[in-house]
Amino acid sequence: MTNENRTVANRYELGKLLGSGGMGEVFVATDLTLGRRVAVKLLRPEFVKDTKLCTRFKQEARSASKMSHPNIVRVFDAGDDLETLEDGHTQKRPFIVMEYVEGVELSTIIARGPLKVSEATRVAVELLAAIGYAHEMGVVHRDVKPSNIMLTRSGQTKVLDFGIARAITDAFSDLTQTTTILGTAAYFSPEQARGESVDARTDIYALGVVLFEMLTGAAPFSGETAVIVAHRHIHELPEAPSTLNARVSPAMDHVVLKALAKDKNNRYPSAAAFARELALAVAGHIPTPEVVLDDVDQLLGPAAAAGRPVAAKPVLPSDFNTLFGSGLDTAPKFEISKRRRPQRSRVIVGLLTTVLAIIAIVGMSVWVVNIAPTDFFPSASRTVPDIRDMNFFEASAALDKVNLVATEASETSSTVAKGVVVRSEPGRGAIVDSGITVVVYVSEGLAKVVVPATVGMAAADATKTIVAAKLKQGSLTPQNSPTVAENLVIGTTPAQGTQVEEGSLVTLLVSNGHIELPSLGGLALKAATDILRGPTLLLSPTVTADPSCPKRAELVVNRQSVPAGQVPQGTAITLTYCSG
Repeated sequence: MTNENRTVANRYELGKLLGSGGMGEVFVATDLTLGRRVAVKLLRPEFVKDTKLCTRFKQEARSASKMSHPNIVRVFDAGDDLETLEDGHTQKRPFIVMEYVEGVELSTIIARGPLKVSEATRVAVELLAAIGYAHEMGVVHRDVKPSNIMLTRSGQTKVLDFGIARAITDAFSDLTQTTTILGTAAYFSPEQARGESVDARTDIYALGVVLFEMLTGAAPFSGETAVIVAHRHIHELPEAPSTLNARVSPAMDHVVLKALAKDKNNRYPSAAAFARELALAVAGHIPTPEVVLDDVDQLLGPAAAAGRPVAAKPVLPSDFNTLFGSGLDTAPKFEISKRRRPQRSRVIVGLLTTVLAIIAIVGMSVWVVNIAPTDFFPSASRTVPDIRDMNFFEASAALDKVNLVATEASETSSTVAKGVVVRSEPGRGAIVDSGITVVVYVSEGLAKVVVPATVGMAAADATKTIVAAKLKQGSLTPQNSPTVAENLVIGTTPAQGTQVEEGSLVTLLVSNGHIELPSLGGLALKAATDILRGPTLLLSPTVTADPSCPKRAELVVNRQSVPAGQVPQGTAITLTYCSG
């Protein structure tokens, strides 16, 4: 039966076909309940009988529905529609209901030729905002490409099909089959091409490919088959975009090629970092390369000494704890009841029973030792791994390996370095359902505190205030002041009101009660008096005439009563000029 003009799930009336791809068909539709236009994607009929794919398709759609961002196409609903076939039989066909976007695919625009550098940059910034938000929500797109990017009539960028690639890659392990369905070989990261686990940096690579294509009109790698293209992603270096478009600056070359690094550890660690360097490139600045520590240095520090191995504490078998608990008070207790002495025949029977029981127990023990281990919990459940001391990308990959989804949260820590995982929720060792979201708490470093107000305090009182604010007292730096009394605080470094990490050093600038008096001899009298009365000295000089020396056409200072140098605030000074 034709799909147009039929109603899906008794709610969405399908209109014209908007487009079709390897995964499904997209129709414009009317939501009969809310009276709004939507887009409905129906899974292709050939995939309907693949239970695993259908389940993942709906799960990923529901995960995507939790995201709300101006540059992401919203997912409103997902489910199964009971479809009647031409032979009269019915089948369930999964569908996704999305925000309807009037616009054009980025792939259509690129097909006309390279975009202006300014326009490509604008689109890239909006893409990075969308992908960065998704990563914060614990969602990796895995299939960023121009055909999954829409530009609206107003020019706004919209990303769609979040989670669809994960459903496909989970259902099909073969690279050729996966890329045939998705049509994404040109945007595959090297780790995807090798069949390895992916994380946020996989999307960074795809965004680099999209930016390259917007700037040049062509993808960095092409080939006759998906396998050839994948091989090139793994082994060949891309050209600089400027070799294909002279309008691209060296700074922009640097940004694109960094995003396309083969080793994901050498790419931008986040969409925000990509966006920052893109902004620098637009301004004509080539970003300074960052020093990246290897895994050992990140974990132990660059100068960590090898320590002696620590023996692991013995751990009771998990089955023991499951059955009896971990404490002595929960272990099984055996009591011997007080009874009269048994008859001899009963003793003999008891002994025989005991011997047979011992033989059975020994045999059972041998069997238990030799059988393959089994999981106590159902195969659909997962154990949350220990992800402490990893960064978020490593933790996300570790969770992804056991089919759990990572979402990032932050918290301060006085013991865990900034950027390192503190804990997870559910915690390590927890038994959870497959596919649930695990909150990964990443250290922000020490807590932030505000430098307190100490200006005008005595130095001793200011020190107590600094320490009470969980900061450390730095040096006491004496400073000249024409007004602040000796031993009172003039200011602090960092300035009061500034947010700093707990335990930071704060330097107090303390008045020494002095000023620096300059040498005024030979200066015009008016200029000299202006200096003394100025804001750095605030003195009131006395002026006297000296008839013993000849008068000049302009009054000039002949002597000053106080020599130049450090003098107390408010020092009385007399300036003498010649009047003879």
